Amino acid sequence: MVFFLKKEKVSVIFVGLGNPGDEYEQTKHNVGFRVVDAFADEHLAGRIFKKQVGALVLKGTYRKQDYLLVKPQNYMNQSGQIIKWLVRRYPAEDIIVIYDDMDLPPGRLRLAQSGGSAGHKGMESIIDVFKKDEIKRIRVGIGGRGDMEGGDYVLTPFTGDDASFTENAVATAVKAMEEIMVTGFDRAMNLFNRRDLNEVLDSREQQETES
Repeated sequence: MVFFLKKEKVSVIFVGLGNPGDEYEQTKHNVGFRVVDAFADEHLAGRIFKKQVGALVLKGTYRKQDYLLVKPQNYMNQSGQIIKWLVRRYPAEDIIVIYDDMDLPPGRLRLAQSGGSAGHKGMESIIDVFKKDEIKRIRVGIGGRGDMEGGDYVLTPFTGDDASFTENAVATAVKAMEEIMVTGFDRAMNLFNRRDLNEVLDSREQQETES
């Protein structure tokens, strides 16, 4: 049993799913980690993730909203229990899970309020532990596997155009996270699920310049 001396309330917990270890760092299955790292690089440069209850965590503030970035360190199929422990330590208004999705092409994002795991072991673990599928998520496309087994495909790196598309998707996911904290998940979902993402991003850049 784990006991915490102090609770710290945050507005949002962003959980990026991935596998720990250098050998997995560039694989498709670690897109969730990459998004969380990119957000940290953008807004918390120089700050270091700290290990806490089986995860690497980093707390910050964006537009007066406190948030927690989380990278579970106990492999995909055990992600749920770690997140449940952290929620006790950091009570949050929202928990948003970021992960790779083979049903979306590379470069595409999809925000959703709920849904099944679609075979993703990390989401499967979270749904099982929390006993519900109403879990907000940002799905990052990694494309279909072709003739490869799914378990093998997600452990390969991106190549060619897919690598560039994924870099763009990671950057866009960071913008979606910002939008969630400024206007809420519903608004971000309506914006970033649109196909004209370039128009959305151009509009946000203009708003940031004017503010």
